[in-house]
Amino acid sequence: DLAMVAFEKWQGVHNYPDPGYDWETCEPAEDPGDVSKCGCCVEDEMADLGRRLKAMRPEIHVLEYVNSQQVYPHYRLGHAVACRPDLWLHGTDGELCTANNGHWLIPDLAKQEAQDMWYSTIFNVTQTGYIDGVFVDGCDKDIPDCHTLSRQAGKMSMLKKLQADIPGVLICGSNGKVVDGLGGSQIQNWGKGGQWSKREIPMLQRAVAAGVLFEAHSSCGQNASEPEEQTKIAAFLIAAGRHSYYMCGGWGAGHVEWFDEYDLPLGEPLGNATLDSDGVYHRSFAKGTVVSFDTKSDTGNVQWAAAVTRGVEEFV
Repeated sequence: DLAMVAFEKWQGVHNYPDPGYDWETCEPAEDPGDVSKCGCCVEDEMADLGRRLKAMRPEIHVLEYVNSQQVYPHYRLGHAVACRPDLWLHGTDGELCTANNGHWLIPDLAKQEAQDMWYSTIFNVTQTGYIDGVFVDGCDKDIPDCHTLSRQAGKMSMLKKLQADIPGVLICGSNGKVVDGLGGSQIQNWGKGGQWSKREIPMLQRAVAAGVLFEAHSSCGQNASEPEEQTKIAAFLIAAGRHSYYMCGGWGAGHVEWFDEYDLPLGEPLGNATLDSDGVYHRSFAKGTVVSFDTKSDTGNVQWAAAVTRGVEEFV
């Protein structure tokens, strides 16, 4: 089992920016690169909390969150990019590319110096001994309305080098893409579109076949017996392998929904899922749970085995 924590971009942000500003407005749209009101550096907050976590449980795998589509001005990376106008992304029309209504800069990762700067700031955090890996949002996404032809290729090359050099996993978020050379993938909207058999199940099967860690994130219903929740969980269990994880929840709440069924022991899967002639997947687990998923109706069902004891166990 792998206990893992990812620290998000607003970790410790209550300490800065300056009074009267927030992390979105401290870098004015009319003066890009002015981060004097933003404070620095959220990476230090993450490393300090990582230190405290590892003092309690050294085995916890701690990740830094970073966005590959823009840089946030309260990051050390944001300050580094702000000082280098020659590395800011411009479109083919020569206009400066920004995010969040002009408040956040975008480094041109087609340029080697921009790649080196991005790589170094992340790599250095992992060398503290308190941050193991990194969650890279927007990892496999280009910027279609403002980009240079080789920016995405440069970014992916840099990310693969980073994965090879850091002690932990680099998770490619957040569209479920499995990229050769990267150790993890995440989907932030598990179930979007309701085509589980065409979208979710195949993407998780690809991750498992590649030996890649996979995180499936979904919104939450009221309980795990609701038909929609059954379908979400069934789609996951049909394809899940070692280091596949499922969780439902929101984006800003301190409370994380935890259904009782998550505590039911599954045991090892008794083989991969099989697809019958009616288009229904079937899979069974050692503790007695049986899962089915109808690819024609895109609905799933989980028949949970009765639990003799309740203990948090790995799904698979």
